[in-house]
Amino acid sequence: MHEPVEVGAVTPGVAWEDAATAIEALDLGVWAYGIIESQIYDAMRIVYSARQSDEAVEAVWQDRMAYRRVNARRLIERLEEEGSLVEGWTVDEATDFAWGVLSVHTYENLVVQRGWTIDQFVSRIGAMLRSVLVAEKDEPKE
Repeated sequence: MHEPVEVGAVTPGVAWEDAATAIEALDLGVWAYGIIESQIYDAMRIVYSARQSDEAVEAVWQDRMAYRRVNARRLIERLEEEGSLVEGWTVDEATDFAWGVLSVHTYENLVVQRGWTIDQFVSRIGAMLRSVLVAEKDEPKE
């Protein structure tokens, strides 16, 4: 069984929706993802397996994935509104990218299979998303 963990890299209790900037919201969102995924991973892998043969379970899976995508889109839309989304990315493409990176499969591959710590996972995934999706401060998207 996978053990849930807690990390202290970002201030707990601050919802990503309440962050002062889109970049802070992205960091908080990735942190929350790392914590939540560690707590639900065992159940999610069972649901993922069962969805292949059970329509009700498939509906649950699709509902959870849609919820995650909506949250990813809200983050990306905020980046776009604040002029922080790198030029060349549409909101749809950036949403797809962030949603794909923040998946149970990424968590499973890096944390469960490769033994990354949650701190390492959150730090590396957050840095990667920022480097790919967030415009440099001196070059905001216009």
